[in-house]
Amino acid sequence: MPELSHNAYRWLLSQLTDAKRYLMLTALFTILAGGCMIIQAFSLATVLDRVFIHHAIRNNLLELLIIFLCTVIARSFFLYWRELFAEKTAVRVKTKIRKKYIKDHCGNPALNAGIFSTTVINHVEALHGFFSNYLPQLMTVAILPAIILMVLFFQNWLIGLMLLCSAPLVPLFMAFIGIKAAAQHKKHTHLVSSIHDYFLDRIQGLSTLLFFGQATAGKKSVVAAAKKYQDSTLRVLKIAFLSSATLEFFATLAIAMTAIYLGLGLLGFISFGFSGTMPTLQKTLFILLLAPELFASLKQLGNDYHAKNEAIGAANIILETTCTEKKNDIVFA
Repeated sequence: MPELSHNAYRWLLSQLTDAKRYLMLTALFTILAGGCMIIQAFSLATVLDRVFIHHAIRNNLLELLIIFLCTVIARSFFLYWRELFAEKTAVRVKTKIRKKYIKDHCGNPALNAGIFSTTVINHVEALHGFFSNYLPQLMTVAILPAIILMVLFFQNWLIGLMLLCSAPLVPLFMAFIGIKAAAQHKKHTHLVSSIHDYFLDRIQGLSTLLFFGQATAGKKSVVAAAKKYQDSTLRVLKIAFLSSATLEFFATLAIAMTAIYLGLGLLGFISFGFSGTMPTLQKTLFILLLAPELFASLKQLGNDYHAKNEAIGAANIILETTCTEKKNDIVFA
């Protein structure tokens, strides 16, 4: 099973040859959006500090408010283009895989029509989330948290160290749950494929079932297959909700610890980690605005991890049908 998943993952990555440019542009806009987010958080924290602590008037805040507004617009712009190029990556790869599969397998009498149609329509479409969500988010996690941690270490080394130790817990538990999720996704993908094949066979043989008076029995078998599909879908969703709850728990716990530490520092009860200086409202708010962003990208990767499992399950089916046809060609030869 791990070897099959590894082969499927390598096969998925090998399909990116025609879409590497889009993927690089996705990474570029991710970095630009991350930079805008940091400037946005800094300007907002500075504005609030000047208003509530220094009682600054509107004219003294105009420059910071313009910077904040510009970074909000720029970040939205960069995120839009990031999503656009991620979507283009997925569409280009899917089109390439679908065309090649149709070219190699169309008209082959040894391949069941149900398997062929399910693969071309459903299994290839199941790869979409991997290329449009998981891979771009994986690149985001490789870039954005590192930038945020460097900024946090510069602001407060203890906060940076605490978040550096707690952040890996999110992908660690995601991996533990992902092992179970991958196996369940593979079972679900196989079940969907077999149900499509079964349903198509029943449709094609409907006149035969009616002729022999077996229409009621055929209906019951289709209902039973649909029930199996529902149960399998619920099992997949159960794992998805469990992983989301786990990620939320660790992220919330780390952010709460950060907020308590900063609050006690502002009240003067803690000075450790502040490099001998009293924390200001501006610095505290800046850290509190950045900490959730650190975990937001990790949590999103956890949500998109299920797209990876779904894509690997679909890729296994595509590779299995290809290998089966090659074996059949050798036998008939």
